[in-house]
Amino acid sequence: MYIEASIYDFGCIYLGDEYVQKNLDRLDPLSKINVILKLVTNKDLSSDGQAYEHVKKLFKYRNYLVHSKTKPANFDEKSFTLREKVEYCKAIESAKLAVELLDKETKSLNQDEYHPGIFGHF
Repeated sequence: MYIEASIYDFGCIYLGDEYVQKNLDRLDPLSKINVILKLVTNKDLSSDGQAYEHVKKLFKYRNYLVHSKTKPANFDEKSFTLREKVEYCKAIESAKLAVELLDKETKSLNQDEYHPGIFGHF
């Protein structure tokens, strides 16, 4: 949610609230990042870079959590399996890397003194 809110805010700062709401609001988050960065900086987020990779993973994990399918619940101490614990840890690490790497890469694309990158002065 932090990344989605930041790119939306970044777009509104440079493109205007009305433009973003009318034209970009319905894009999926990764497309929104790419389109807004391109419109503002005339540069692309590197699709083969680590930032892109981790943001993509993060949204995969997010979609899994937000749009998960129901399944029978087991409430014993073994219900949270080792595999799920490993996946949970991977998701947390990927989320941290996504924010850090996206911050670094977007600051190199948008070096505005007052609002660098999509997160500003993070």
